[in-house]
Parts: sequence; C-alpha cells; structure tokens
Amino acid sequence: VGKKQSKERVTIALCCNASGTEKVKPVFIGKSQNPRALKNIPKSSLPVQYYWNKTAYMQVSIWNDWLKLFDSRLRLQNRHIILLYDGASTHKLIDDVEFSNIRLHKLPPNTTSRLQPCDAGIIHSFKAQYRKLFLRNRIKAFDNSQETGQPIPEITIKKAIKYVAKAWELVQPVTITNGWRKTGILPPSTDDDIDFDFDEFEEVDQLQDLIGQLASKIYRSPMSAEEYLEYEKDETNHQMMTDKEIIEMIKELEEPNVEGPEIPIISNYEALAALNQIITYIEQKSDKMEFSNDHIRTIKKLRKVIEREEFHSKQQVTLDSYFSINI
Repeated sequence: VGKKQSKERVTIALCCNASGTEKVKPVFIGKSQNPRALKNIPKSSLPVQYYWNKTAYMQVSIWNDWLKLFDSRLRLQNRHIILLYDGASTHKLIDDVEFSNIRLHKLPPNTTSRLQPCDAGIIHSFKAQYRKLFLRNRIKAFDNSQETGQPIPEITIKKAIKYVAKAWELVQPVTITNGWRKTGILPPSTDDDIDFDFDEFEEVDQLQDLIGQLASKIYRSPMSAEEYLEYEKDETNHQMMTDKEIIEMIKELEEPNVEGPEIPIISNYEALAALNQIITYIEQKSDKMEFSNDHIRTIKKLRKVIEREEFHSKQQVTLDSYFSINI
C-alpha cells in the first residue's frame, strides 16, 4: 500500500514454426547492457537472446542483428525457411541486406491481428504461463515474508529471464498449431481432438485462481485473468529511439552500471564448501526430514563435477606458470 508501481519493463519477441515442434530462443530486450544480477554470467549461456537499449523496445538494429544470427544458425544446419513478419517500423532491413537461408515475407498492412499466428493465441498462452510463474513466486515470497519478517524481494532480471524461457517452453505445440490455423495460413483440421486447444481455458482458470490467492493475502479485490493478461496493451510495443535517447544510451555505455545487487564470483572452493555443508546438513537431519537417495546422489555428482573443474584449473595454472618462466 502506498508503494509506487514499478515502471521497469522488458520486451519479448517470439518465433516458432507452424507445427510447434521448434520454438526459437526468445529475444529479451532490457534497459541495461550489464545488469548487476547478470554480472559474471556470460550472455551466451542465457536461455534467451539478450539485447538492451535505454527504452527496452525493439529496434531496427536488434531486428537486423537477430536475423543475421538466425540466418547463420540455419546455414550451419543446412536449412531454409520462410519467415513471416509484420510491418512494424522497427522491422526494416539495413542496407537492403540479403540472407542466404531465410526468405522474408512481410504480412500486408493492418492485418497483424488477423494473419499473425503469434497474435492468434500463442502470445496469449505465453503471457498466461509467465504470469502464473510470476504469481507463484509472489505468493511464496509473501508467505516467507510473513513467517520470517524479511522484506519481499523484487523480481530480478535474472529471474525474469528464467521465467520467460520456462513460459515459452510450457506453451504447447497444439496451441501453436491452432494459432496458425486460426489465421487461415494452415488449413483447418478434420480431427476435432487435434483442433481443440485443450489448455487455453485451463490456463486462464489457473491464472485466475493464483490471482485470487494473492489478492486474499494482500486484502485486495482480484482483477480478472483476462484484465491481467491485457493490462499493458495500451503501451506502444514498437518504438524508434529519438536522438536524445541515442545520446543518453551512448553516455550510459561510458558510465558504470549500478542496477540491482551485484552477484560476486563464487570460487570452486566456496561451491565445494557449500555442497559439503548441505551433505552434512542432510546427515544431521535424516532422522527428522525425509531425503531420498536421489537427492544425495545428485549433490555428490555435482561435487564431483566441481572437483574435476578445480583439478583442471590447477593444472592450467601450473602449465601457465611453467611457460611464463621458460619463455
């Protein structure tokens, strides 16, 4: 109560094939080049394609870079595709660039809502899955705060990325195929069982239940699931950067990033010590808490992996020292 609503935002772009068997890694556009929550984490290891700009909107440069990377990946796989895209102002090609393995096909003007498969239920499902993950996190955080008296932690960019990837993974192939069918790009199915989008209504019901749970804890009237899914639709989803914003972005490159708590680098030694503590804890609590053999095996397997990494890193240090002395 009395707390200002966070104005932090990100933009997500999704791409998938008509059968729902291939979902391209989501594009995630944030406001910071190097968020503190992602410090020391290689961007290439993230389950999303990470981009950034001052406004966190899609931009011409991001669109073109993503196309080049996608085309390179398809070339390595010796695959060729037709990519449907809408006529948003950011979907322009720089210097009429051509792609070897992507054939671009722009949808006619003012037809996105009717012909864009992602707008025919796919994005709706993705948002429902993401917001279910978000609400479960908030309910758990609220309950923990009530028990411990600790403040409720905010959702970090790292957690948001995790939930985006998980939500995209949870979107069912049948939902994607039906999205393509609703646009008329794919012919309607003759099999009622296949054509029926079995999870669409269940997703909304589950979301409504979670909204009700959280609302009851904070003593507020719950909004409807549909309102929650569509509340940000008034925002402009595609925006070009102004000259002022470009100058501010360049300045930001020159200044240290101060967003969020900094995550320190954890050494192999610290990780091993933590795992050993967990194993000791399990042994001490085994008479009061139920731990399966799988839990212990997993932790010990993890310990072996880190021990191996520590051994190889020491070998590398020895080799580097040898060559530096003998050069």
